[in-house]
Amino acid sequence: MNLNKTICFLACFFLTACATRINHPPAPLQQQSTVEQFQIDEDESRVHFFLGEMVGKNARSIKLNEAAELLVNNVKIGLIGNNKEYIAIDLYPGLYNFKWMPISTGSGYCEPEPLQLSIANGELIFLKANMRDATPTAAILFGPLGAIAGAKVISYFEQDANLRNNINNYKLISLNEDIKKILSVKKKEIDQSYKESAPSTDVEKKLSELKTIYEKGLITKEEYDAKRKELIDKF
Repeated sequence: MNLNKTICFLACFFLTACATRINHPPAPLQQQSTVEQFQIDEDESRVHFFLGEMVGKNARSIKLNEAAELLVNNVKIGLIGNNKEYIAIDLYPGLYNFKWMPISTGSGYCEPEPLQLSIANGELIFLKANMRDATPTAAILFGPLGAIAGAKVISYFEQDANLRNNINNYKLISLNEDIKKILSVKKKEIDQSYKESAPSTDVEKKLSELKTIYEKGLITKEEYDAKRKELIDKF
């Protein structure tokens, strides 16, 4: 085993040894049946989350033993505690941002890499929560101890359609059917906030453009004052 493989192995060992495991009870049988038969409403889609691998710089990987905190559009949706569990959530079609973070005490070494997906109506998505080694080369130069001390990983999601065929080998711990409503409300709040701020931004832009036109001598002072008053009154 050469130095690079040794360093990679020790880094992987360090990451998994510090992992936090959470063993959840299985979801109710009704939820398990619904998910395993891929039953979804006409206006919905479903995303399934599984633990994946820790991928080293030499492309070798080991199964994760790291509890994953799952986030969709920065809303926490739950935890996966070991690599034989999975969580399913129902979503309305739309654009979503997925990311995950470890919850262990060593989570400071991790940087999440978001995955943005536009999900179509009736679509089934299968995501693996992976990590990849991003330890700086400078740390590796100090040998195995340096690699472990300077260890850094990226957490990311990878789509894996093969998980659909193997879903019965995993334990469903949660089917969250309410998150779509929570995310929908949050989106409406964001849209409303944008609408409320947009008029102010639009007026500021028009006032700035009007001032530029006046300063270039393209309109008179009287025309500038009249138009400026008109914009402010509308606001």
